[in-house]
Amino acid sequence: MKIVDSFLFSEVYEKELLLLKFILEDTGVDEWLLLENAYSFQGDYTGLHAKNLIDGDARFDQFKHKITIISKEEQTEVLPKHTFLDHLSYKIEYWQRDLAYDYFMQHYSNNDWIIISDVDEMIDFTSAARKNELLKRMKNAAEGLVKFPTKRFWYDFDNAYHYLIGNAMCSKNYLISSGKKLHHVRAENRKILYRGWKNIIAFEYSSCYDAGFILRKFYTSTHTGYTPGDLRSALRCNQRPTSENATWKTQNNRYFFFETVNLTEANSPAYVRENLLFYKTNSIDSNYKKNRRADYPELFTAAYYTKYFTGKLKTLFYKKLKAVKYKLNKTIKL
Repeated sequence: MKIVDSFLFSEVYEKELLLLKFILEDTGVDEWLLLENAYSFQGDYTGLHAKNLIDGDARFDQFKHKITIISKEEQTEVLPKHTFLDHLSYKIEYWQRDLAYDYFMQHYSNNDWIIISDVDEMIDFTSAARKNELLKRMKNAAEGLVKFPTKRFWYDFDNAYHYLIGNAMCSKNYLISSGKKLHHVRAENRKILYRGWKNIIAFEYSSCYDAGFILRKFYTSTHTGYTPGDLRSALRCNQRPTSENATWKTQNNRYFFFETVNLTEANSPAYVRENLLFYKTNSIDSNYKKNRRADYPELFTAAYYTKYFTGKLKTLFYKKLKAVKYKLNKTIKL
């Protein structure tokens, strides 16, 4: 059973994340399929950079025998900036993800697996506990599909998102039997993942760049509609970028905020902890907690906390009630 990781790559500023991905995945991945297009998801010409970047840095030499670059120069539709047009940019993303499909189907056997990821998403195969748990899940996955938990960090390598995200990998058998392409597998399974695993398996370092590169990503990535002002607000309050034109809005939801955390064995790869000073971007305003109170005063009132905890209690009550009903129905059937 072999494992392939297919992922999107765009520009040179992703270099350190690319190298980190190879370092963390080297002992578990048999081949990386790097997918790049000379035009961005929003239609800008960005060029092809992967080959020169990898050939020009000796740190990549030990991984080059396992890297296959699939490049295209497909002109994509030019999308106007500061306008919400994700439904168009996602079409391009799906097309680019599926560039790996034919290669995988032609070069691998039915019991081999493919991960559908991005350059900033990486499985920590350097951890024996994570690697063993994932391999066990793959072995026991009769359907040939595994959705594994991913810890997401945003803007910096120790700045955590509250939820775990599910990312997917599947076997060639699964693709044959389901008739699905790679983008289907990704889209259907990339959701919040609450429970079921002992270990966090993978890590995502979303927009972990200097502020200038984050803005560059705003103007070339799948998520459209953002402005420089949106980025300033996001870094000021350490939150998801928000815009009237864009996908994500706070909607008075405190869980759109991130928190800087202490890295531990449970929440991060050892290599990142050992080299955190090298990876730190320091893009977030150090006074972000104070800034939140100034910018979102409604989230720090007694009324908000009352409403928030009441909602939590209601959710817990209905979960317990559902569990009791399930056990009761099961007993009646017996």
